[in-house]
Amino acid sequence: MSLPERSWLEHLPLPAVIIRAQRFVYANRAFLELLQLTTEEAVGMRFDERVAREDLQRVRERHAERLTGGSPPDAYELEVVRTDGTRLHVEIFVSQLGEETLFQLRDITDRQRRLEHLAALGRLGTSIQGQLDEAQVFLALQEGVEPIGATAIRLRLEGDRVIAHSAQGERLFETRRGESPNLTRAWEHGFAFIDDLKAAAVQWPDAEIRERVQRYLEANPRMSAALVRLEAPMQPRELLMLMAPWLRPVDEVTLRLFGSQVAAAINASRVVSDLAQRNAQLDALQRVAAAAGGAGSLPELFERAGREAAQVLRCSHVAIYLLEREGTEAVLVYSYGGSDEANRLYTRVPMAGTRLQKVVDAAAPRRWTTADYPAPLREVLERMGQRAIASVPMLSRSRSLGIINVAWREERATTDDELSMMMGLGVHLASAVESNRLIDDLRRSYEELSHAQGQLIRRERLAALGEMAAAVAHEVRNPLAVVFNALSTLRKEAPHAPLLDIISEESERIDHLVGDLLDFARPMTPVLTSEVSLATLVDDAVRSVLGTTDGRVGFELLDEGAPDPVAMDTRPMRQVFINLTTNAVQAMPEGGRLTVTLGSAPGNPRRARVRFHDTGRGIAGEVLPRIFEPFFTTRARGTGLGLALVKRIIESHRGTVTAESRPGSTTLELEWPAS
Repeated sequence: MSLPERSWLEHLPLPAVIIRAQRFVYANRAFLELLQLTTEEAVGMRFDERVAREDLQRVRERHAERLTGGSPPDAYELEVVRTDGTRLHVEIFVSQLGEETLFQLRDITDRQRRLEHLAALGRLGTSIQGQLDEAQVFLALQEGVEPIGATAIRLRLEGDRVIAHSAQGERLFETRRGESPNLTRAWEHGFAFIDDLKAAAVQWPDAEIRERVQRYLEANPRMSAALVRLEAPMQPRELLMLMAPWLRPVDEVTLRLFGSQVAAAINASRVVSDLAQRNAQLDALQRVAAAAGGAGSLPELFERAGREAAQVLRCSHVAIYLLEREGTEAVLVYSYGGSDEANRLYTRVPMAGTRLQKVVDAAAPRRWTTADYPAPLREVLERMGQRAIASVPMLSRSRSLGIINVAWREERATTDDELSMMMGLGVHLASAVESNRLIDDLRRSYEELSHAQGQLIRRERLAALGEMAAAVAHEVRNPLAVVFNALSTLRKEAPHAPLLDIISEESERIDHLVGDLLDFARPMTPVLTSEVSLATLVDDAVRSVLGTTDGRVGFELLDEGAPDPVAMDTRPMRQVFINLTTNAVQAMPEGGRLTVTLGSAPGNPRRARVRFHDTGRGIAGEVLPRIFEPFFTTRARGTGLGLALVKRIIESHRGTVTAESRPGSTTLELEWPAS
């Protein structure tokens, strides 16, 4: 059957077809192109053969109703199938021309697909509300928009900079807030539409990213973009950039609603994250408080607090300083993540003019960046990779005992919750430090009290011993004087000279013993002076003893940095050096070497140190603890008061004396305050 002439049909603006007896009898060129048919294929084809299966029944019922004089809708939508199987969503307008029916079609497939995409956005906005992590929100967002041919980018406002990130967190580009009118419009009004993204002026500083973007835009030449402001209270302002070829300016309401859904999901995830972070901070504080309340050492507590802070605050560095010397110096007592260089250079820091001093003066937290620090400290921090730093004081009853420094590798703003957690750590650590110091003071007081009691008992005993020694000396020395006079007379007349020498030697020994006893029992209150140098006094005392040894004992005096001057009572200290030299000589009957070393020991005030080292026989291990006891001696003719007197004199100078010995070597070391 040939098509009747319907030339007027070619002038219709829409694809059109005439149906008679439920078959196509004429179709214009636009209709043939739309359904991918030839004229021969179209003529005689049943009108419902190209209707999608799900719409077939509805189309047949309406056509039958129209033929029987009914009044079905003259316009409706349905799905048609092209020759290649492609489905088109069309809007049909129906006109009855006697026995023939005119169908005109408008292809609204793109509009329908866009509406479906917009509906998918709505469903996606609802589904992401279940994500409790901000990163997961954006990942779910990107995964949700990919099936509808869209891409999502985050734009965050930081100062006057706009930083663009992909949904996966990759940094894409950076620009200034005022450089793009679209960005300005989106920040101010909450929405902006870019009709042709390829023509938009966007700077891509990374060459690799710029190349990827260009390839993407070349593959999608008609790419539009919508900028939607995400409202996030108490957070940096952020835009969502949604790119897709099907976006239209008329979609603003739907896109704003979608932006609100995304913002709500972000805010909810941030609330959950903040609560989780706050709970983690409270748990960490509780663990540190429990450790601070225990009996553990301060280094263990600092280690625990530093690890907890690093884990909860996700920081790269933690440093804890304690104040010393009445707050003029800060001492590094703990470091996490710090370099060997920093730990070495800043173990002890003078406080004046430092950021640490500013924190102590304010008794409040402070935030810094690396640029805030002067050189060379700034260069050290940069080498460690520190970018953002927070400092809090360790407060105990409004008094700063130290400072906690926390640093991050990225530029960031420390939150109030983070500062509160750090302040809580500082309070617990300060309380532990103060308790530890109180315990040390109490222990020191007990030790001083015990020492004072011991001193008092010894003084009482020495006083009694002094009274007895004075009485004994009086009673002994008077007969000794008679004996010495008698010996002098007998030497002139008696022929028994050897016996007289023995009597004389033993009498002198008794006299020497009485003298030592009187020296030991005499109260000692040293008169300190620094008129005689320590080296001169030691050299003179040692050589006065060695002069009687016929050169069998060698002597060396070494000065390894002794304080100058040294406060001491010259006369009793000379006796100390004489007694120590005498003991050394007696330990080397066959000869040997005596080395006396002058030096200093740490302390406040600085302490003088004198070390006597001989190469003698040594002191037996079971004897060594008793050598400073009065009247204890291993020599048959010794008095046992020489080292006891040394100990008394050194202790009267608020010093100490110690001894070490092994076969072939003995060392006695003296220490006392140099001022």
